[in-house]
Amino acid sequence: MVAKFEDPASASKRVRLRAVAPSEPATKRVGSADTLPPMPLKSLLSAGGANLYVLSVDAELIETVQRAGGEQYPVFDVPSFVELQTAVAAHQCGIALLDADLLGAGLAARVSELDEYSSRLVILVAADRTAAQGLMGLLSERKIHRLLMKPAALGITRLLVESAVNRCIVLREAAAALPDEPARAAGARARPGARIPPWVLVSAAAALLVGVGMIAFLSDRLRPGLGDDSAVETAPSPPVAGEPAQRFEALLAAADTAFREGRLTAPPGDNALDHYLAILAADPAEPTAGQQLALVSDALFAQAEAALLADNHAAAAEALTHVRRADPASARLVFLEAQLERARTTAAAAAATRGQARPPAAAPPVAVDPARAELASLLTIAKARLERGALLAPAGDSAAEYVDRAVRVAAGDEEVVAVRAALAAELVAVAGRELADMDFDGALVAIRQARRFGADAGALARLDAEVATARSARTTQQHSEWLALAERRRATGALIAPTGDSAQHYLARVQSEAPDFAGLADSWQAWRAAVAAEATGLIAAGNWDAADLRLTALEQAPQGGALAAPLRANLEHGRLQEQYLATAIPASELTLVRGAAPTYPVDAQQRGIEGWVDLEFVVDVTGRPKDLRVTASEPQGRFETVASAAVAQYRFAPFERDGRVFERRVRVRVRFTLR
Repeated sequence: MVAKFEDPASASKRVRLRAVAPSEPATKRVGSADTLPPMPLKSLLSAGGANLYVLSVDAELIETVQRAGGEQYPVFDVPSFVELQTAVAAHQCGIALLDADLLGAGLAARVSELDEYSSRLVILVAADRTAAQGLMGLLSERKIHRLLMKPAALGITRLLVESAVNRCIVLREAAAALPDEPARAAGARARPGARIPPWVLVSAAAALLVGVGMIAFLSDRLRPGLGDDSAVETAPSPPVAGEPAQRFEALLAAADTAFREGRLTAPPGDNALDHYLAILAADPAEPTAGQQLALVSDALFAQAEAALLADNHAAAAEALTHVRRADPASARLVFLEAQLERARTTAAAAAATRGQARPPAAAPPVAVDPARAELASLLTIAKARLERGALLAPAGDSAAEYVDRAVRVAAGDEEVVAVRAALAAELVAVAGRELADMDFDGALVAIRQARRFGADAGALARLDAEVATARSARTTQQHSEWLALAERRRATGALIAPTGDSAQHYLARVQSEAPDFAGLADSWQAWRAAVAAEATGLIAAGNWDAADLRLTALEQAPQGGALAAPLRANLEHGRLQEQYLATAIPASELTLVRGAAPTYPVDAQQRGIEGWVDLEFVVDVTGRPKDLRVTASEPQGRFETVASAAVAQYRFAPFERDGRVFERRVRVRVRFTLR
């Protein structure tokens, strides 16, 4: 039939739709606990905006969706995205089913356009098997809620519709709970009248939870080798922002691998559930593990629901047993356990009707002690790590860490005591192997940890003694080898270099570990003599930096300071002497003990010629000038000879600094005047 849906918020705004008419009469039913309002669920959902819009021109798909949900939920079909978007913006559409065949390559863009309504809109996509492979990214990123495989089966479609309605109700309730007034106002505009009563939500949620089981069916259809009757569940969501704690990095990686490979609960100790529970046992606030555990729970719920749909009561019970470990307080778990019991009862009744023996009644679900469940998980993983030899590493995922946690949960438990003893015994064995390999540090670590886990005291005492004896013998051998290396390096002249392979390096290593080692003192003496000889030659050659390196090494060596002191003084004297000879100072800065007047040349005197001569020379340690040279004169060629002869007769007091005498370069100007 053709119907016109009028937007309650705007009487002038209409959208043309084809709809399945409501079939439930508005009757009033009285229950044992309360009285229900006289309004069908379908009408209430429509009033709240929880309408399902199908964007498709595929008559078969539209008919299947209407048959699956039209009797209980408001279902409409629209032929264009514009009409769908208009309905979403007007708060008329809470669930949108997009046909991938209709939208083609533009599907992802259309989903992005609807992203602004994600707080109140549930998006479903119908696609054939080939197209569905390319949509897994949208599914894993939570851009869409579920995938429906085409051609759509009626039972699977019904489950998908129920799941979407349930999600829509959850979103609407979350929006209604927002504290800010604008959010409440927006909700009020979108949903005229009172919000959906709680009794409707409870009823709808109860009917919808089984619907999530379709995920498992679709998942296996897209995953080769796991069967053909399953639906799609998402790959694990990306981890939350930020790096995980370093000690959980390896365990998170193992858990992620297990999840992606479908190892949710098996094999023991190496499955996603055990890994994430172990992390949360150590750090309940670890964000990535908490997020991923929720995905594991969803997958297990999907398995249980799919098993219920297939009447496989044993598989459903097993899946719910694992769910209890992951989320024991879940209302969804309580509901599914009730559904399982109901299904068993129905099956028993059907069997009785057919004249078959009634299956034994299933025992009611047994309440699981969370502490006991945690302990079982820790012990399972600890045993698995023991078998793999991961006793102390990697950090966050070793047998030692899981045993420690188990001890904190129940130190006196018999199984905990047994696993702890097994770990201690294995650590003792590891210590023995490390000792045989001469890895003393590794042996000591294993011994220390074995002692912490209660290993036999006698065995540990023997190991300690063996380590001490072996280490002493190995140390003596090592010291002898170092001394031999030092002698070879000294013989080749490698006294202080290269770094890490010189005679000094090997002698210092022995000195730091065994200063009284036999032969060490003699080796040091020979080394000191060789270094002092090198330094002396370098000082004489004026190679101050190289000499300084030798003297620094000599000063740092045992008993080397006394030998280095006079050489250091010679080095400093040589450096200063070089500086004093490099620059000339005025002769007036020295003390002139005896001077001599120059002879005025006769011809210059007769002609009335005056002038001057600049000379530079070195005053030696006795105060005598040497190395005289003329640097300038005026006029040239007149007074240089007599000036040089006069200066050569000067005598100065020797130049001293800090008690040592130095040669000093000086300059002087000798003037010739007739006045």
